[in-house]
Parts: sequence; C-alpha cells; structure tokens
Amino acid sequence: MRPPGRERGAGVPLRLLIEPGSYRCQNMGDVAMLQVAVNRLRRLWPGAELHVFTGDPAELARQCPGTIPLATLGRAHWLSGFRFTGEPSRSLPGAARWGDRRRSEVRRLALSLALRMRRRDPTPLHRFLSTLGSADLLVVCGQGSMGDATRAHAGTVLGTLELAMASGVPTAMMGQGMGPMEDSALRARAATVLPKVGLIALREGRRGTPLLQDLGVSPRRVLVTGDDALELALAGADSGPGWGLGVNVRISGNAGVAHDFLALLRPVVREESHRRAAPLIPVPIARGAAADATVLRELLGGDPEGSIDLDTPAKVVAQIGRCRVLLTGAYHAAVFALAQGVPVVALAETEYYRWKFEGLRDQFGPDCQIVALEEPDLPSRIRGALAEAWERAGTARDELRGTAAALAHQGRAAYQRLPELLPEAGVGSFAPERAAR
Repeated sequence: MRPPGRERGAGVPLRLLIEPGSYRCQNMGDVAMLQVAVNRLRRLWPGAELHVFTGDPAELARQCPGTIPLATLGRAHWLSGFRFTGEPSRSLPGAARWGDRRRSEVRRLALSLALRMRRRDPTPLHRFLSTLGSADLLVVCGQGSMGDATRAHAGTVLGTLELAMASGVPTAMMGQGMGPMEDSALRARAATVLPKVGLIALREGRRGTPLLQDLGVSPRRVLVTGDDALELALAGADSGPGWGLGVNVRISGNAGVAHDFLALLRPVVREESHRRAAPLIPVPIARGAAADATVLRELLGGDPEGSIDLDTPAKVVAQIGRCRVLLTGAYHAAVFALAQGVPVVALAETEYYRWKFEGLRDQFGPDCQIVALEEPDLPSRIRGALAEAWERAGTARDELRGTAAALAHQGRAAYQRLPELLPEAGVGSFAPERAAR
C-alpha cells in the first residue's frame, strides 16, 4: 500500500525519479548514461515528469534540459544514521520499519524540528519525501557503483531503493556494473535489497550475473544489455576512420594508478606518436576531483591535437572519432571508442577496473586489449598492444560498430520492459509508446 501522496488520475503525468551515477555531472561517462536514460524514458512516456537527484541543478539543466532537479541534501538528512557505514547490516533498519507510516511521520517531524533548531531549512527533506512517496517508478540509471570501490554511494542507492519499496514505488536498475563486492556488510545489505528490485539490466554478464545469483536475485529479473552510453557514442560513428592516437590516464584511488606512472608512460606515447606520424589526441572523461584534463596536460605537454577541456559527452565522442586507436585508463573512454569502431588498449591496475574492462573484452573481443600495470616490462607490453591495435584498426571498424549496435538494441529492449512494472501505466494519454522490436 502506497503512503498518502499525490494520486495520479486522468491527465496527470507519470512521475519518474532517477538515481544517476554522478550528482554533479562531472564524469562524461555518467552523464552519457543519464542522457540516454532520460531519452529512453521520454520515448516511453512523452509526458512524464523526470525528477533527477542532483548536487548541481544548473549543470543538470545544461546536460539534460527539461528534467526536474531534486537536491540530494534532503535524502542525506533522511538517511543520516541509516546510511551504509561499513557496520553490520543491523545499522540500517529494514523495509518494514521504514514502511511503518507512523514511525516515518515521527521521524520526519523530528528531523524537521532538529533542522530548524540548527537554523537549517527543512524544505529539501520534505521535498525528497514528497517526491519519492508520489513517484510512479524509481530508476537507478547506468552506473558502476554497486561494489566495494564505491561503497558509500552503494549504501545511498540501497537505502533509496529500500525506502522506495517500502513506499510501494516500483524500482528498476538499468545499465548497471556490479562488483567487485567482497565486503561482508555490503553484501548483506545488497542481498536484502537487490532481490526485490523489479528489473536489473546489467552492462556485462561475465561478472555481474554470477554476483547477482550469489546475492539471491532471480534470473527472471536480470537482463544483460551492454553499457547504455553505447547508444550515444554510436551517433558519432558515421564519420570516417580516425588517424590519431587517443590517450587517457585515470589517476585516482579507484584506479590505483599513482602520479609517477606518467613518467613511465610519457616516452611510450611520444615514441608511438612519432613512429606512426599520428597526433596525440587527449580524451578526458572525468572533470572535477579526478581532473583527467590536468593529468593529460602533464602527460602530453605542448599543444596536443584537439581540446583538452571537453564538457559534454558529445564533444568527447567527436574527439575520439578522430582516433585510430585509443590507449585509456578510463572505462567510458573505451566504451565511446569501441562503439565508433576504434580498437582499445586498456590500462588496468585494480580489480575494480579489471572487472570493467573484462566485461568490454567479452563483448568486443580482441579489439579491447587489457594491459595490467603490475606486469613486468610494462613499456614493451604497452608498445606491443598498441602495435597490434594499430594493425587491426583497418579491419575492425565495422565489426565493432555492429557489436555496439546490437548491444544498444538490447538496452532499448530492456527499457521496453519497464511498463510491466507499472500496473497503471498504460492508461490514458501517457500510455507507453513501445518501439518495434
């Protein structure tokens, strides 16, 4: 039974709540997945209200015009004390407790009073509860956050899913990368929540499917679709083959790559560029704290071919289209490249990144090579992989693009399943428009 909220009658649009992979739209891979999710949901329900959790409403409006921002602050107030912290699972109350309307109302009033006493505005809290309580569907859109490397965000997502379920709101997770997940407390929370999600679409099945099975998720609720961002990148695949050597290096805690790696890599990329008369093309994906552009400026120096400050996924896709081969430490740079028929040499240090790249290799085959950074004689291994990729680039293009197109079709088909989660969604002028399969 849904708690009191807005009842949807004739002529009242669906209200969809979207959980993105990035709240400030600073990672172009996360933004691409959000843009694809928004477009697919709009095709299903042209008149729906699309509410998106965000920490930067202006940037959300720039990247996804027409969406409705929902501040993450209100949810943070509600989940304070409930957020996953690494303690045993009892540190989070179960759905039954959240579903108790009296307790929920008492908690809302108590939090509101506490905020006012601290001279803080309780409006975001009330708006969060109102929006979630009256939502027709919660969609966790494409991301790779359900694992040890991003456990804080995983806890927030799990808490939001559980609250939605307790409120009678259908849930779906689309374009998901799962794991690695070894932390016992996180696994316990995931095993409590994920089996109740209405539909989980995975971007790869090599690791994600067995993990979900271990967590007790029914195979009937799981689909494998490929990364949602493939659809956006395919739009840039109509240009001819590129000529440059694309480069990305991800220096971050999740990637496990230290700053001194640049000194090892710099002579390799410069020599390869000179040997092949190929310009070095920067491919920045992450902005903000990860600062791919800052790393690439230091690595490439001088005046690299193409812009080093790219602030939309479309700009990144266009720049990758000028590459014959891509050397990357960022997962979504590889996604954008493979979709356009550009072979990839992926640099992986942590298990988190190996899982990501292994999923792409399973889908795209030998044109997605993985070089582990702990391997001996690393410069020679990178040179060898680049030489192989350069040789294959002449014939790989059509096959890679065909694979990407097939995966994008599977992604669209997964979204066509969403109306099945809404028993009242097919009524009136907001009935879903099913695309031909």
